[in-house]
Amino acid sequence: LVRQWLDECCLTHVACRAARESLPAQDIPCRLIAVGAPGDINICLKELNENSQEVYMALTYCWGGYPTEVTNIDNLPERKRNLSFASLPATIKDAVIVTRELGCKYLWMDALCIRQDHDAERDRGLSKMAQIYSRALLTISAASA
Repeated sequence: LVRQWLDECCLTHVACRAARESLPAQDIPCRLIAVGAPGDINICLKELNENSQEVYMALTYCWGGYPTEVTNIDNLPERKRNLSFASLPATIKDAVIVTRELGCKYLWMDALCIRQDHDAERDRGLSKMAQIYSRALLTISAASA
């Protein structure tokens, strides 16, 4: 049913698409999770530039304390090659599965897509969260984990 609603929105709601696409380029996230196809066991982070026009979904959820799965300088190079699906918490796994099932290639979530140990990047990402969520094709909200 959700897929049907999303398809209808993308095909017939010109104003929705125009509003999402009209946001300034500087409001795009710096990284997205490339979720792969249903059943893939590995995903990865994709770096974006200001000209990127990738369509993505977003995940909003309560961290419930500092999450163990965050991106930092030490794990960023590996995560750009491989981010093990099996190692992710259930909330993030579920968001990856929903993103795949709805036919979208990319997912954004702050803990993984923003380097948490880089003050300038984290501050920029946090200040642009409203625009990042606005640009998302759909935002998945996990009320509890």
